[in-house]
Amino acid sequence: MRLTAIAFTAAGLVAAVATAATAAAPQRVSDIDYLKASRCAGLAAAGTLGQVDAAALNDFVKGQERIRAGFVNERARTEHDNAKRQAKHADAHDRLNAELTGPCMAYVEGNKVAAQNGGVPSQN
Repeated sequence: MRLTAIAFTAAGLVAAVATAATAAAPQRVSDIDYLKASRCAGLAAAGTLGQVDAAALNDFVKGQERIRAGFVNERARTEHDNAKRQAKHADAHDRLNAELTGPCMAYVEGNKVAAQNGGVPSQN
């Protein structure tokens, strides 16, 4: 009888740990959305465009980076660097600012779910 109770308790503990680990893991978005978020982080890092929470974008990208293949992460770094370079050109500021304050907002911390809905912010 005791052995059965111990087994059920252990099984419950294992299930609780598995649930906690799943909750802590970032919700995976598509590779395309990850690359778009990396581009957005590059635009925000340039510092020449609108005021966006660059730390939140970086957190989102870092969370997604851990669950990606190496070649996808390399492409994301390229997108980040290219966007940062583009943001330094004054002639593209209006277009890039619209991108940063529009579709990129889907990747800011409070709107992670929006990234999975094609960049449409959630109505919560």
